[in-house]
Amino acid sequence: MRTLTAFTLLILLALGGLAFQQAQTTPQNYDQLRTQAEKFFGDQSFSLARELYLKTVTLDVTPAEKRWASFRLADTLWRAQAASQTADSTPFDQAREELERLLREAESPELRDRIWVEAQQSLGDFWWTRRNSVNWGQAWPHYQQALEWWAASPDIDLARQRYLEMVWTMSQPGYAEPYYYYGYYGNVLPLEVLENALKIAQSSTDKAHLHYLIAMTLRQTGDWELRQRPKHNAGIRPSKVADLLLRR
Repeated sequence: MRTLTAFTLLILLALGGLAFQQAQTTPQNYDQLRTQAEKFFGDQSFSLARELYLKTVTLDVTPAEKRWASFRLADTLWRAQAASQTADSTPFDQAREELERLLREAESPELRDRIWVEAQQSLGDFWWTRRNSVNWGQAWPHYQQALEWWAASPDIDLARQRYLEMVWTMSQPGYAEPYYYYGYYGNVLPLEVLENALKIAQSSTDKAHLHYLIAMTLRQTGDWELRQRPKHNAGIRPSKVADLLLRR
């Protein structure tokens, strides 16, 4: 009996030590939770990010922190569900309704802050990037709002990153099949958006990609007057690939 009692005690001590160690390594305040959750989000570990944001619900946080957590809980809910390939649409409906609520609360232009634009992009992705959705008509108005917001942002470096990120996503979603080509799902971007992206792009690879998208856009519009624009706009010179496409 003494041996059994001692063995049980050792197990309890070990479990207690493990719990203590876990408590020591788990973030305990909002800032720590958000930092770790955003790291998970950046790694596309949406379920893990959501678990950490759920821990903030019981914390005493500011209204702005509460709004961000509400946004990210909705955002990670649908992204995690989309990654699971399950048929249950309930989480998608819940996430969409919460994101739309956040937009309704910021109808006035002065209330359209970082959370508002993140919710716009999330809804754009919601309609466009899910394999079972592919709804460009629903996605574009949200992307358009987000693009305009970032275009006016004073944070140049972050705005450049986010603007280009959306252009790449809109021009070719992650689920694209081998036979996919730009515009296959009706997702032809306004020429102004692509020209803006070309002006802020820095790498030669990004610029070449944007020349291609511009050329394909002009080709699909069938407007011969517009086809001459890239050759005359200051600072915009089509690549060889774009030139060939424009001649077809």
